Amino acid sequence: MEDLSDLAPDAILSGNFSVTRQPEVYTKHINGVKETYARRLSPRKGSVTRSQNFKRWAAARAVFGSLPGALPTAPATVARPRPPIALQAGMLAAIGLSDAKFGRVRALFGGSDGPIASLSELRKARATLLRAPANEVHVDDSGAHRSNLRLAVQDRLGQLCTAGLFIERPVYDAAGKAVPKTRAFTIPAEGETTFPLGTPPENMLDVHLLIGLDKGGSPSSVKVVMGLHNQSSPHRLGNTLLMSVCPAQSDRYDSLVGMFAPHTAGLLDLHRRGVVVGGQRRAARIFVVGDWLGVCGALGHKGPNASLPCPICLGTKAPSQRWHALDMAFGSI
Repeated sequence: MEDLSDLAPDAILSGNFSVTRQPEVYTKHINGVKETYARRLSPRKGSVTRSQNFKRWAAARAVFGSLPGALPTAPATVARPRPPIALQAGMLAAIGLSDAKFGRVRALFGGSDGPIASLSELRKARATLLRAPANEVHVDDSGAHRSNLRLAVQDRLGQLCTAGLFIERPVYDAAGKAVPKTRAFTIPAEGETTFPLGTPPENMLDVHLLIGLDKGGSPSSVKVVMGLHNQSSPHRLGNTLLMSVCPAQSDRYDSLVGMFAPHTAGLLDLHRRGVVVGGQRRAARIFVVGDWLGVCGALGHKGPNASLPCPICLGTKAPSQRWHALDMAFGSI
């Protein structure tokens, strides 16, 4: 018998197939009926599904895998870079996508081989984000409040700066021209006032923070929201920072005092220490915004019953020489 190594691989396969795969199979039943089963070749489909194509590749590799050059290799796929899992968790939370819909989207992008993390990885990332100091929340009689306001603001501004989305907002002088910011902010010594006039100078590096109220929902609640004006579209819901959620039926001043009380120390800390953005410490320039009733309630203003109906206007309800002298002496809120 000649050596098997001298035989060609095609001859070995042909010999095996001729024995194991007969062209016809004969079967005889108990009643004496004989049946013949013959192999019929059907044309291969031009296009098949992804799973069927994988089955064909696996079957072909099982048969021809040991034969070098017998089977063309599949084209190499370029691995897509996977975004950070924390970023994926934040995007899904902003979109409000359910777990079932997320599973379909993940399957569309390749499942476990794609760039999207699994549900278990996202749950771990969410838990890690919630345990971060900037996201700590405490609950009292008035509602749920963010514990460390300055860290939360600094963390969000740092993300904007890292992504290249931080926008410098200038302060304009009386002539309407932007004042160049050339002065750095330093934390004042203990016992010294932060700013002599109560607000940062026009030429100081700063960030613009907006605090507003929004009442609504069912059951009714008041949301205390902080906006970061140093970005594009600062009033979009996803670009704001939720400070508090407090159940309330009205936004009267006595109720708003309890809602703002947990943030008094945080706002004073922001005013005194500022925030660090891109390695530079900046002053915090804080504005109270919202609808007219909400702004009046937050400032303790009487609204239509006040002598100065608008909290930022010098126009009195009943102009007279006496009120004119008071306006010049004390101004408005």
